[in-house]
Amino acid sequence: MRRFNPFTFVVALLFMSCGEDNPLNYDTLAGTYTLREIQLTGGSQTQTLRPPEATGTLVLSTTGDFSMSLSVPSLGMEDRYSDGTYAIEGSSILFQEAATLGLIGTNATISGNELTLTSSLGGSQVTMVFVKV
Repeated sequence: MRRFNPFTFVVALLFMSCGEDNPLNYDTLAGTYTLREIQLTGGSQTQTLRPPEATGTLVLSTTGDFSMSLSVPSLGMEDRYSDGTYAIEGSSILFQEAATLGLIGTNATISGNELTLTSSLGGSQVTMVFVKV
């Protein structure tokens, strides 16, 4: 049986955390994203809506500001608008809403050109997937 070497483990973690080729920063995130899908999860039920049932645009600036428009007519949300600021913390993006879409605890992750934003809205979990244009 091989013995666990804590030093090797720490060195491996350092290499993994330092070797990121494309770190998140405001310049790489900035741009316009369009909504690919929105998932609403409440209890054990999940509803997925895609354009044209749900449409939206997310714009991120290089200065940490954002604006978002969202329309989901079947939920009574037409031409809703939100704006505010966002901050990068490690591999996550945290949003602070200034307007009142009512999104609570909004954060996002990015993978390639897809930004996945998660939040709570009322009693539902909301997941929105945006694609950079």
